[in-house]
Amino acid sequence: MKKVFLVISPGRESTEALHFALHKAKEMKGGLSLVYIGQDRDGVKKKIEEIEKQARTFQVSCESELKSGDYFEICGELSRREDAALMVVTEKRGSFLKKVFEGSEANKLKDRVVCELKIY
Repeated sequence: MKKVFLVISPGRESTEALHFALHKAKEMKGGLSLVYIGQDRDGVKKKIEEIEKQARTFQVSCESELKSGDYFEICGELSRREDAALMVVTEKRGSFLKKVFEGSEANKLKDRVVCELKIY
């Protein structure tokens, strides 16, 4: 079964991205795979439960994973999974100067992700 991967982390969460991922998972009769990347594992438990509840409301199967490490590397690894159909992410808000000197997250993700990618 093909899945929609919704990747969240501190500073990278969006209600619009969640709703898009749920609609796409239902549309393609697949599942939602929620991946949280970060260290704050205790604080995220409630967030994951909330998203799993919304998935049940949409009648979409949902599984969740907690990962720590480099955000871009993990996104690349997830996109190469056999069941990955779409990856939904939210670009971290940053200053204009930071984007000029470091480049946008969207460009970094596009270089690493091999499945379809939707960035909010």
